Amino acid sequence: MNRHMYQWISALVRDKPDQSTIRRNSTHGQQIMTRYGCGYVSKQQLVFSADDKRRLRQQVKDELGIDPFVTGQLPENRLEMAKYHPNEKLASKPVSHDLLLLNSPDGVIRLNGKNIQLHPELIPTKVAPSVQTNIH
Repeated sequence: MNRHMYQWISALVRDKPDQSTIRRNSTHGQQIMTRYGCGYVSKQQLVFSADDKRRLRQQVKDELGIDPFVTGQLPENRLEMAKYHPNEKLASKPVSHDLLLLNSPDGVIRLNGKNIQLHPELIPTKVAPSVQTNIH
């Protein structure tokens, strides 16, 4: 299951849960029908009965531990997603979303007017001649 599939299912099960729902034929819909064995095609449209939607809802709850009827959107942040499911990759933002990589050949990072000394074990013992500069 991926994020788009979850959102498609969530919208489906929340739309008139006690009635059949007709959706336009789509790749996500076809994948859901194949994977979960529910729904059928009629006149080039996908049809899901109320029973199909209940089964789909239960299968997603069993698979992810999240109720698609209650939770329409999966968390964007991987840490928040990890609270719901071990596959934090379902989150929309990449792990590097809020990371910043800083580096300094001389072992001192100058940030906001402060000098921050890096740990000596993190400083390479040799620096290639092309990297050595007098830029400060």
